[in-house]
Amino acid sequence: MDAGCIIGSAIAAVVFGAVIRLALWADDRGWIMVRRKHRGKGLGVGMMHIAEVYQPSIEHVIDEIYSVQTRADQEESGESDLTDPAEAGS
Repeated sequence: MDAGCIIGSAIAAVVFGAVIRLALWADDRGWIMVRRKHRGKGLGVGMMHIAEVYQPSIEHVIDEIYSVQTRADQEESGESDLTDPAEAGS
């Protein structure tokens, strides 16, 4: 490899790193979305569905996980499926 190829690769790596840092900074400011804020448990929830076949009582655990995630998403976005009883009566 000649020196030009090595220098070009180094410059490309620095530029790529700078773009990544810029994107993460903009994500922290809320301008763009680069990474998901709420990451699931990954394989854990998938394995619960398999365990549900062998242990039907685990279904309530799965339902609770999804309801907690849904409530967190609704609170973050400002939505709510619950109405205030005082507002409903007036």
